[in-house]
Amino acid sequence: MVEGKNLIVVITGGAGFFGSYLIKGLLNYKHQVILLKRSTSNLQRINEYISKIDMFDVDIHSLDVLYDRHPKIDVCVHTATNYGSNSNANDVFQTNVAFPFGLLSSLHMAGCDVFINTDTFYTLSKVSNNYMHMKDYISSKWHFRDIGEKFSLLVGIKFINMRLFHVYGPMDNDSKFVNTILKQLIINQDIELTEGTQSRDFIYVEDAVRAFITVLENNDIEGNQHYDVGTGSMTSIYDFVQMAHRITKSKSNLLFGKKQMRNHESKVSNIIAEISELSKLGWSPSISLEHGMQLSINYLEDSGLK
Repeated sequence: MVEGKNLIVVITGGAGFFGSYLIKGLLNYKHQVILLKRSTSNLQRINEYISKIDMFDVDIHSLDVLYDRHPKIDVCVHTATNYGSNSNANDVFQTNVAFPFGLLSSLHMAGCDVFINTDTFYTLSKVSNNYMHMKDYISSKWHFRDIGEKFSLLVGIKFINMRLFHVYGPMDNDSKFVNTILKQLIINQDIELTEGTQSRDFIYVEDAVRAFITVLENNDIEGNQHYDVGTGSMTSIYDFVQMAHRITKSKSNLLFGKKQMRNHESKVSNIIAEISELSKLGWSPSISLEHGMQLSINYLEDSGLK
């Protein structure tokens, strides 16, 4: 990589929530984006960027076609993942291990300098044992990270692991906690909650994107580095919901203590991102939880939710 240079960046998972924001951020920073996708991918989140990026269907064409079209690729950001909620173990392995390792190996042969792997806080050892329903996802991410690091040491391509914490923002999946709560508040629906003592490190999606761009633009970073991507501060579920209730001016009744806390929640409630390494690179979160929440609410209301 060369600092100040417009980079050619390959992205996987760019049609998803985080990946779509990453495409937007890279374009804003004047980098060239190549999206690796399936021919069946839903591109709704990136409709406005389709004319500005190159897209490549990995289920139709060989990667050799990609390299013929783009002889030099600077960076790959791998965000595609399979959490295993609707897949068997083999599908999870194919998506989270076989595909990215084939891509990593192929990109190295094509002269790519950096491979950035997107991880999540679920793979932390103090968290993982409490999410047994995600064991296939967690074990596959561990496996690929181990392979990637060893491959990096053998051949020299920089392998960097970015661990996302609780990322939220407009266009997130409806099933995610933040969107679920905000939607219920906007329509004034009563909400049954635990006592809300669990704490989370919530980071607005555009701050998380800036963290990735900070890393991929830095030429001095060595391979096999790990970066936590969060704010470095925690907010209790109680405080989060109360803040959202105030901002939305909701008439919802907040029924704290109505639901039992799931066993694993109490054991992982105080997991916080260690952002000192990102801070050394000049990055810090800039969007407060209240501001990010307001942006998310505005999006939901503009989308017709009242």
